[in-house]
Amino acid sequence: MVLIALCFATADSEDMRLFFNSDTLYLPSLYKDLILDGASLEGWFINPAPNLLPDVLVYFTLNWITGDFVLASILFSFIQYVLIALLIQRVLRLVLPQADDFRMALIQFSISLIYVVSISDDDFGFSFQLLSNAYHTGVFINILLALWLFLKELKKPSMARKILLLICMVVFGFSDKIFWIGFSFPIIMISLLMLFGKNKKEAIVLLLLTVVATSGSAYLLSVFENGSYVTVEKPFRYLDFDNIGNSWAILYNQLSTYVLELGVKGLIIVLSFVAVVMSLIKTYRIVIRFFKNTERTLGLDDVFHLFFMLFSAAVFWAPIINGNYGGWDTIRYNFAVFVFALIYLFAQLPE
Repeated sequence: MVLIALCFATADSEDMRLFFNSDTLYLPSLYKDLILDGASLEGWFINPAPNLLPDVLVYFTLNWITGDFVLASILFSFIQYVLIALLIQRVLRLVLPQADDFRMALIQFSISLIYVVSISDDDFGFSFQLLSNAYHTGVFINILLALWLFLKELKKPSMARKILLLICMVVFGFSDKIFWIGFSFPIIMISLLMLFGKNKKEAIVLLLLTVVATSGSAYLLSVFENGSYVTVEKPFRYLDFDNIGNSWAILYNQLSTYVLELGVKGLIIVLSFVAVVMSLIKTYRIVIRFFKNTERTLGLDDVFHLFFMLFSAAVFWAPIINGNYGGWDTIRYNFAVFVFALIYLFAQLPE
């Protein structure tokens, strides 16, 4: 929290201009038109990702309380961090039940490196990826919440929790398509693996639940996008496979530049790479052990390793395969990989 405050305290006027670009003014404009001016949503040009939860809900509440869109945007940065920290703690309490408070605090500290960049590397724009109300951090929060519910369901199956998970997946998928890539895909793959295990019935239920919820959210989003009430903007590139090479070149140049600068940004990239390599090794061992073991069961820690590996691969490569990685600011689409990688890596530290 202190580091977030320091990010704003050390930001100059040029840095703060980031709060006044078209992306970050989307929610303030929507709030002003719908709440303050009492207009309807009809005729609005809506972002390709509606961002209903948590972005719209949290921002509208903060703007209603403060009455100032700049203050609401700044407070949003703090609330966003709190939500991530709380959900990470919930997830890790299931995965690492023996971890003491010091170890949990150390894991939480890993997120702070993102905010340190603004001060150490004088790059507010990098830290802004985790401060902004418009850069897809909300979908990462939704993924963490859904992952926590999924792990709870594996630990102690419950019909009520299954229904809650179904509702969450529908709403979260509708809010941002990245949820399908960052949560639905990993869960489908893990459920398919579980079909070869002891508890086939639960695996089938979870697989069907995910497929139905994802299909439902896709259908609702399609109806919303093709309706006449609002106009949903189209992505500037979608499934542009001819641009994969160029997209990769831009991303590679960006990440290699960060590393060669020898700053905290570069350290984050290197640590993220180490985390992904570790997850690949652990995934290989988990799968081999799974098929060798007569019980064929997965522990919650195993699921966590598998989920992180699949999440990282899917979310990192999605904008490249989609061909829409058009500039350094496009890192917003896969920035969650670096945040999650830091958390994952610090969670692997010996007790």
